[in-house]
Amino acid sequence: MSIYRLMHWANSGSSYKSEGEVTRLVSDVISADDFRAEDLADFNAHRENKVLDASDKAGDDRDVPWLKDGWKEASIDIEIPSGVRDTPARTFSVP
Repeated sequence: MSIYRLMHWANSGSSYKSEGEVTRLVSDVISADDFRAEDLADFNAHRENKVLDASDKAGDDRDVPWLKDGWKEASIDIEIPSGVRDTPARTFSVP
């Protein structure tokens, strides 16, 4: 029944769904180890896009748990030599 439902969805509505995209939906999303159908209870694509848009505008993904990838961001200072003897290096902050 799952394959029937998927293919019925793929072949109805918008014509923008290619066979490759449907295959990718299954392999990258539905078959992912951490995919849980129950997470989609009360799912609304418009609402979730608004959450993503708001986090993009704020430059903040703290309220969007699925965007957290374990990376930490920090600015660092680097010193670039001047190339001239007895001239101190210049310090640049890299975000």
